[in-house]
Amino acid sequence: MNKSIITTTVLLFMLSAGSMVHAATGSSLNIKTGSFSINDKTQNIGGTTVTFDDSSDSVFSIEYESAFGKNFSWGVDVLNYSNDILAGSSANDASTLLVMGTVRKYFDVSKHVQPYIGGGVGTSVVTIVGSGSGIAFQGMAGIKFPFDSISAILEYKFISSEADDDYGASIDVSGSGIFAGIAINF
Repeated sequence: MNKSIITTTVLLFMLSAGSMVHAATGSSLNIKTGSFSINDKTQNIGGTTVTFDDSSDSVFSIEYESAFGKNFSWGVDVLNYSNDILAGSSANDASTLLVMGTVRKYFDVSKHVQPYIGGGVGTSVVTIVGSGSGIAFQGMAGIKFPFDSISAILEYKFISSEADDDYGASIDVSGSGIFAGIAINF
């Protein structure tokens, strides 16, 4: 399926989903870490079979989020993770950096409990020996527990991305994980 059709469908779904009364009314800096795993542990990269540890290390996300309207927010999310290489490469690990624009739809439960769904699109850069880049998509569902100056966040995130280098080799860094963190509200 065409990636632009998927992106448009996700955005239209988020825009048509239910309403929210207790939406965030400002901006926040969201800092999260968690447990992330890539989907494809064994991959053919440039004609070589490479085996990864599917459990990622150094999982860290920082995001600027700003409310708009009564029930939405937009943001810019920077996510980093790495996976150890177990066999097939002289490198020790594959490091992934994703930068994505995000949109979230919040739902009304109570003043201090705000479930949400969201999505994002952006780019990924993967470094093993050389680097490759590609388009990245994410879907997320979570709960924000807002208070005056700080919020707690619990989130499930799915990433879909395949990075290509200048020589035609590609690596699939798609995966999913659970994140927890805090938001500094301002």
